[in-house]
Amino acid sequence: MPGRLCFSTLLLAALLAGTAHADKVVLRIRAANPINTVQTVQIKANLPARVGTNDVTTPVGLELGYDIKSDRYYVFGEMELGAKEIREFDVQIRDIWMVDVDEITLLREHAKQLVAKLEGSDFHENAAGLLAEIEKNLGSVTALQGESGIGPSIKPMQHIRAYEANLETLKRIKTDLGYMENLVLSTGKDIGNLMGDVKEAPLPDGSDVVLEGEYDVAVLKISVRNTSPKETRRVPIEKNLPEEIKLSDVLDAGELDVSTHPETEICYVFKNSVEIPPGETRVFEVKMRDKWNLSGLRIPDLRSRAEALLKRVGVDGSFKAVEAGIQELLEELDAVEAEKGPTTFSDRYVAFYRRQNDQLDRIEQRILRVESALRPQTKNTKYGFKAKPPSMKTTWLIIYIILGFLAIMSLLFFLRWFGGKGK
Repeated sequence: MPGRLCFSTLLLAALLAGTAHADKVVLRIRAANPINTVQTVQIKANLPARVGTNDVTTPVGLELGYDIKSDRYYVFGEMELGAKEIREFDVQIRDIWMVDVDEITLLREHAKQLVAKLEGSDFHENAAGLLAEIEKNLGSVTALQGESGIGPSIKPMQHIRAYEANLETLKRIKTDLGYMENLVLSTGKDIGNLMGDVKEAPLPDGSDVVLEGEYDVAVLKISVRNTSPKETRRVPIEKNLPEEIKLSDVLDAGELDVSTHPETEICYVFKNSVEIPPGETRVFEVKMRDKWNLSGLRIPDLRSRAEALLKRVGVDGSFKAVEAGIQELLEELDAVEAEKGPTTFSDRYVAFYRRQNDQLDRIEQRILRVESALRPQTKNTKYGFKAKPPSMKTTWLIIYIILGFLAIMSLLFFLRWFGGKGK
């Protein structure tokens, strides 16, 4: 477009240009006008994953936006720059890429306490082996965080990647802890706190969440304006819908048609040609199932399950810590239910309720965790049998022996058949 320079900063480039301080990461965004005349500059820079509205300090001249498709926030702005002028903006982000040192200490102490509670039981040897693995992994998390801690010589991208790697390690640690917790519960002892995870209680993921009841209706408004004061214009319209929406979720597309992109399976509404009189704006309304504001559908079920668990563990008073944890879940559900989000469908509406559903997912995972913990445990090891699993070399040796045995049997059968045929 004449007289306009469009400037878009890639995430990687912004991060590499950033700096790190004691408690924040700074993304430095540069806008430049390379020519000798004044131009209008548009700036847009994506922010890293996990960053929310409360984590960003937006500099003067830029605003915070949300991209429904990528589920990420970005900063944007528009300004005039003089000839050869360069402007820099520092976007400050709270350092959310740190594993709490207190959490590491709690996990280590919790693992030791679990092993101590299993002293003298059939599970003690297996738990002691898991403790050694947990100690090793916690040491790895501490070391990597120390090596990549924010400072003058550490680039923000390095800091973020180290955090993501540590999250994967913590996931393994918590799975081992969850298994140990279940062993302790099976002996009838209180574990203190449920800090571990188990494979039987995965984090719910979108369509995996079972809902009862009817969705509300969300209305997407699409505005198209004819800026010409004299001419009637015919324009095409095409608008992608959020990824949660499938064809069956579009209740009424109004005057628009609805289809799906075959390569991405993203649903969209469109019209090849829409006539708009001079200076007028036409608004099209698309009614969809509200796949975001689900608190009314999810919270009653989660509360009912938590209350059922509370009655179960509170019968004999043996699991006071678990009981207290369930009470906390009920309080969290009350807090989520009391939240007031946007009432009109928009990017911010989607962002708010996506984050709210993430919170409900975490609550449901913890409910699943307690449900799993109260199931009867066997004396099997982590792998399902008492002996250690065979090595790869031993496994292949067994396979070759079986194949050799089958070959010999086949040969004997053939010789017997051939000999009988010759008689």
